[in-house]
Parts: sequence; C-alpha cells; structure tokens
Amino acid sequence: MKKIKVLSSLLCLCLSVSLSLSQAANLNLSNTPLFLGSHIQPNIFFELDDSGSMDWEVLARPHWHYCAYDPDAGSYNNSNSSCGWLVENGLIRIYTGSGYEYFEYMFDNSDDAYTNSCNSSRQTYEMCNSSDMDEEWRAKSSALNVTYYNPAVNYKPWLASGMTDADFNNVKSDPEPSS
Repeated sequence: MKKIKVLSSLLCLCLSVSLSLSQAANLNLSNTPLFLGSHIQPNIFFELDDSGSMDWEVLARPHWHYCAYDPDAGSYNNSNSSCGWLVENGLIRIYTGSGYEYFEYMFDNSDDAYTNSCNSSRQTYEMCNSSDMDEEWRAKSSALNVTYYNPAVNYKPWLASGMTDADFNNVKSDPEPSS
C-alpha cells in the first residue's frame, strides 16, 4: 500500500512538472488581426492647424437665424425667403440691414491675424453698428459661440505653457509675444 502511494505521488509530481513546462513554450501569435490577411504599418498623423481661422473669435454650433423662432422680429419679416437657413459652417450669419453677413470676429482687436471691419472679407461683429445686431444676441453667448466666455467655467492656465499671467488692465487677444 505504501508503495502505491509513493508511486502515485511520484506520477503526480512528474505530470505536474511536465504540464508546467509545456505552458512555458513560446507561441507564435500574430500582431495583426487574422481577418486582414496581411500586415499593415500603422498610420498616425499629427496635424497642427496654424491657419488664420485659429485666430477667429467665432466658432458657432449649427444654428438657425433667430427669425426662424420669431418671424416678426426686427428687420426680418414673413416674406423674407432667407430666414430659416441652417448655418453649419462654424460662423455666425446675421442680417446687417443691407443683407446677410458671416462674422469671424466679435471684437475690434488690434492684434487679430487679419485686418477686420464691417465691410471687409473678415467681418467684425462689434464694428457693424446696427440695431439688427442686437437682435442676434446669441452671438454673445457660449451656448451658440463655443469660444465665447462662459461664466460657469473656471478657466485655468494650460500646464507648462511658459506664459506669464496677463495684466488684467491690458489683456491681449493673442498671448504670444509679437515677432
């Protein structure tokens, strides 16, 4: 009986050692999904946008003109066929008294990347002094213009930006030093 116990213990030990060795064997696993059939090098793009649109002060969500909500408002009227146009290009489109205009800037800043005015290709909301502009109050709301100041957000400086705090009385729209 004792001999059977010793033999069975020795057999169990041999089996457990041989099984653990087979688990440590190298496997040839594919680095690509099997359904591809061939290996493809990964493509990673880092895109940096330093175009003029990065300087714009307007980035609007898709929106309807305010006259779509109030057809009797201001210069708009029920016969105006342009009312109801869905604006989806990221700019704000406002009726200025003589027609519809797109606006890239909100404020007349001297350090904008483009020269801006009320009659240029780069329209500035603040420079177009028209009562019609007051009716499109949403342009001055972060709910429509996502780059506009949102008082509900606690803005903090970017980590490791190397920038000093702005002078509250002399804040620039572009914090980069002039070249």
